[in-house]
Amino acid sequence: MDSPLRVLLVEDDERARVMLAGVLTRNGYRVVDVGLGMRGIEELEQGTFDIVLSDIWMPDITGVEVMNAARSRPEPPEVILMTGNSTIATAVAAMRAGACNYLLKPCPNEEMLAAVSAAGRRRRENMRRAHALRTIASQIADVVGGTPVEEAAPPAASTPASHTLERFLRIGGLEIDRHRHVATFNGQLLHLTPIEFTLLITLAEADGRVVSWTELTSRSHQSRLNALESHELLRVHIRNLRRKIDPSYLVTVRGIGFRLVDPDERS
Repeated sequence: MDSPLRVLLVEDDERARVMLAGVLTRNGYRVVDVGLGMRGIEELEQGTFDIVLSDIWMPDITGVEVMNAARSRPEPPEVILMTGNSTIATAVAAMRAGACNYLLKPCPNEEMLAAVSAAGRRRRENMRRAHALRTIASQIADVVGGTPVEEAAPPAASTPASHTLERFLRIGGLEIDRHRHVATFNGQLLHLTPIEFTLLITLAEADGRVVSWTELTSRSHQSRLNALESHELLRVHIRNLRRKIDPSYLVTVRGIGFRLVDPDERS
């Protein structure tokens, strides 16, 4: 008999979180619930989950960032995203960025449970397939007396040496340290999410050039989205960055993308 599936519930609305956790628990799931996206990422780093059920818009980071953290795990869980502010672009972007399902709140319990059940079936099938592949690889290794296939070292990628890039990028009061992956503004350390740092360094490397929405999301979310989908995903991250640095540094180019500039040098 299969053991109960572990669900990580990430929802900033306490009333909704308690209700969803109760419904899932009564239906046989083992639930860990948290109220902030960063707490969700911490739980992902500390434990193993089969399914992540996350709101998209939260006070600290977005559900997309939680999903990206989940996808980076060695055996990534299935991710279902939820939002009360739906557009077709948001739904499509969420699915194309890696979510296995997308729910519009308020969501009937039956619909939520059906989505979680489908994600659970997919998770178990993926785990069975991975186990079968590991078994085959181990049997092959026993026959040939070599190293198991999945443990073989991948060929080294031919990437430019890091020393060919300048360590620091400076634009006005903004300084980005490529080596330490940190940034400061007017000497104060910025507390950035991984996506915010990627967006900031991508814009800084453009040296004042307009960077399109699609180019930004290809770097920040490793996803190939169209312009509308990319714009939808970027809105909250750009808004958060503008709160953390002088908003005049981030210039919107209508219908295209964004520029990072030193406002003191703008003509």
